[in-house]
Amino acid sequence: MKKLIKYCFLVVLFFGSTNAYSQDNMSKIIVKGNAEIETLPDETTVRFDILSKKMNYADAVDDLNKRINILVRDLSEQGFDKKELKTSNFRVNKNVVYNRGTRTDSGYVGTQSLEITFNFTKEKLLNAINTGTGSEAEPEISISFGLSKEKRRSLEDELIKSSVNDARLKAEVLAESSGVEIGKVMEIRYGINENNFPQPMRYEAASMRSASMDQSNETSQMNPDNITLAKEVIITFEIVQ
Repeated sequence: MKKLIKYCFLVVLFFGSTNAYSQDNMSKIIVKGNAEIETLPDETTVRFDILSKKMNYADAVDDLNKRINILVRDLSEQGFDKKELKTSNFRVNKNVVYNRGTRTDSGYVGTQSLEITFNFTKEKLLNAINTGTGSEAEPEISISFGLSKEKRRSLEDELIKSSVNDARLKAEVLAESSGVEIGKVMEIRYGINENNFPQPMRYEAASMRSASMDQSNETSQMNPDNITLAKEVIITFEIVQ
């Protein structure tokens, strides 16, 4: 009885090995499908950076808090939602000055940022800039453009479908040129070592602190360029002889 069980086990192993061998040696074609889309950003982030230099730590912190509150008030009066204003990058360090190899402690330097992100319109962007340049908080201003989560998600879905169609088209062309046909999909590889998130465009606007911008002025620099999104998928097709 033990011998019979042993023989049956060997038979199962043999058939299993044969099946694995046939899968590995099946005729197949591997193609990479690509898709690319250019689109305008639909979202902008305005960051207001505040710098304070004081001789003691407490004064630096107090000055930062005071100017942040002033800026929040000014932006709120211009219709920006307080809930959408986010503070970040708070830090206070010793202000060390080196002169001819001699180190001198010159009080403290503190920084803090206030950011707001909104759907891009030129009018709203100019409103934010003018509010910052006219504020007693005296912030440095920088701008970045990007894609909202909703737009990015819809575009990525479209890119995936296009890259799959591109892979199938390439496989069909290759198969026809070789006198064969493609069969079922054997494997799909997607999202491996992929980094397709668009990097936001930045525009530094610190120099605008000295004067507000009128909407009738030249504002072409406020028009963001296209952002390019790309996706790729690798598909393995069975080859039908």
